[in-house]
Amino acid sequence: MATGIGSPDTYNLLQQVLSKPIGGNMWATGHDADFHCASGDAGACHYLQVATTFVVNGSTLPILALDHGTEVATAIGAAFGSSAPTVNTVDPRTGFASLPLVSSSGTPLYSAIIVASDGTCGGCDNNDSYGNTPDSDAINARAADIVQFFNAGGGILALAGAENMSVFYSFLPISVTAAPVTPPFTFTALGLSLGLVEGTDDNCCATHNSFNIPPVGSVLQVVETDSAGLAETLIAQNALISPGARPKQASKHNGPPPHVPHN
Repeated sequence: MATGIGSPDTYNLLQQVLSKPIGGNMWATGHDADFHCASGDAGACHYLQVATTFVVNGSTLPILALDHGTEVATAIGAAFGSSAPTVNTVDPRTGFASLPLVSSSGTPLYSAIIVASDGTCGGCDNNDSYGNTPDSDAINARAADIVQFFNAGGGILALAGAENMSVFYSFLPISVTAAPVTPPFTFTALGLSLGLVEGTDDNCCATHNSFNIPPVGSVLQVVETDSAGLAETLIAQNALISPGARPKQASKHNGPPPHVPHN
């Protein structure tokens, strides 16, 4: 069998390498679209549908919902209807510590990880109260494994961190800095190009945190801004993290919680 340069076997191997995903897609937002979509808000459902489609990135593998409840699965069902992807829900504080994210060959076992919004949003599932964050602690403890999953092509959707925002996003493979939010919101041209709808998907519901604008040269892109000019939604597409890199672990809260209103 021919295996030299230019042989069919070499060509097929090259095609397999080139066809593999180059890094994953990431979406971080202050929207608790899981809560609002599960509660019947159409704008939140469309926002969640766009965000989920982006991070799944064409994969047919099931979604892993890290959710101390069922809001993510309920919301995905409401957002997609009969075409909803399969969602496997795992309670972060009790079921995530040893859950495999990639196969023995290093390929993702899930299309994407969706992390349910923080309970301080006022009705969301994860964590217990301000400064009491067993779900985020369990997720953050596996930040290195999440980097491996992401580099293999797995997507990540991180929903609202709310009053626990300083801890909630620490697991992300690309660092973000959460900040207090100032509504209303506006989609950027990039956000509109993804299919988000101005006036309904952004301002349908109460929202719980923003993010500092990424530095020049960052792989992060701004999809939505708040009225203070901060980022409300950030994305990264086909991003790769340097081997061995992992997010910084956030310290526990050392001050009063921000005021995060909810409808």
